Amino acid sequence: KLSQAVQIYQDLLLAKHEPVALHALLVSQFRLLIQVKLLGHQGYHQAEIAQQLSVHPYRVKLALETVRRLDLRQLYDFYHALAEADFQLKQGIGVKEIQFDLLVSRYMTGSP
Repeated sequence: KLSQAVQIYQDLLLAKHEPVALHALLVSQFRLLIQVKLLGHQGYHQAEIAQQLSVHPYRVKLALETVRRLDLRQLYDFYHALAEADFQLKQGIGVKEIQFDLLVSRYMTGSP
């Protein structure tokens, strides 16, 4: 659903949300997905994961449904790319409003 994510991101930019704040939310969400995937592989159940990560159980439920379809390597790679884009935003490298678009286009084409 990357095209949908880009559209939502563009809508948030039009609503005057800061790109740095949006990237921070994305990094946080992907961190949660990775943590949920790892804890799920270790045999933790939804309630145990929620308690371990100190997040609402419904967020864990949604994350478990999402990570079931995703490979851990893909999650790591995209998380790393998000973190790099976040760093560039904070350093003033590039045009902050298009960092996410560039990241998604690289991810969709399989480029590093």
